[in-house]
Amino acid sequence: MKTRTHFLFTLPLIWACAAPAADLTLKATPADNQITLTWADVPGTTTYSLCSAQQPITDISQCTAYPGGRWQNLTGLSHTIPDLVNTRWYYFRLMAQSPSKILAISNPVKTTPKAPFVVSRDDQEVKDLKTGLIWRRCAEGMTYDSEKKTCLGEHTVFETTEAARQYAFDESARTLTVWRVPTGYELQTILYGKMGAAPYINPRAFPGTPATRFLGATEDDVDFKANARLLLDRSPGALRLVRGDTPARFVVSTDGQTVEDRATGLNWQRCAVGQRYDRGQKTCRGSHETYTFYQVPGLGTGGWRVPTIGELKTILDPAQPVAPYINPQAFPATPSTVFWSSSPYVGYSGYAWSVDFYDGYVGGGFRGISGAVRLVRGG
Repeated sequence: MKTRTHFLFTLPLIWACAAPAADLTLKATPADNQITLTWADVPGTTTYSLCSAQQPITDISQCTAYPGGRWQNLTGLSHTIPDLVNTRWYYFRLMAQSPSKILAISNPVKTTPKAPFVVSRDDQEVKDLKTGLIWRRCAEGMTYDSEKKTCLGEHTVFETTEAARQYAFDESARTLTVWRVPTGYELQTILYGKMGAAPYINPRAFPGTPATRFLGATEDDVDFKANARLLLDRSPGALRLVRGDTPARFVVSTDGQTVEDRATGLNWQRCAVGQRYDRGQKTCRGSHETYTFYQVPGLGTGGWRVPTIGELKTILDPAQPVAPYINPQAFPATPSTVFWSSSPYVGYSGYAWSVDFYDGYVGGGFRGISGAVRLVRGG
């Protein structure tokens, strides 16, 4: 983002105008070595000017007088600041401007980036602060080298989930610690799609991770090379042991209409399109509507949209004992039928991707057939 270099010359003229009256609330979301700032649009604004400093900003007009103080011109409604130092405090304040006057000045914000993981003193384990789970940093068969600060050696390949469970049992007896094979959902919580290249996992928390499939306890593995969760696939794979209680994956909104998936950060409508949520009975009622794939692009308003196939298959739950194969607490009264995604089937123009929650099938379907739809937002 380009820093405004002429701001101090134009500031006195703008500052002489009437005091700002519009509301401007600045919010900060800390992450690993970065902070994301967000705000709502102020009508009439042509430029948002962000003041960043290393001390509290009480008077934004004196931005550059504060230690580390500097201005940046922004045009959107969010801004991510990378390459920051975890646990160090940073201070921000935002100003909305039109060509002739200041429209609003935000609240001051004080925040610090936070590492999502805490490494144990012996470097062998890492705790995920979001889920509370404690993981072994190295894949089984590999060892951590404290000098090189990475995991070395060849990882062990387990032919079956049962073999992995037996290994976890034996390792628990050897170390007097209750280790286990993680579920597919738990593995998905450490999948890090922002890496840009395989392996898709935080390299500081899990150094030297092999770019391969890791086995899950519920026959749903995670491939850290393809950045994907693999359902009902019983191929061999690596193993990373975990301990601790499985965290709640789905969080229902206060009105019961939507649910947040903590594994992906996506928000879903609990009912299929056409159904309505009954708060008294805590279930979805009515019949779902059906659409051909050609009707899918027009569905969803206010940020709601039809999910991609990658998003839709994340809520497929093969561990359910009977159809529909989806979490019944998060998605009550889900019809056991095909749900459309927004993803076309590349190479076959007449087909598109869908998920059948009756039998767990993920694949291409003819675009002219009727299917249900569940809307999502976020991502």
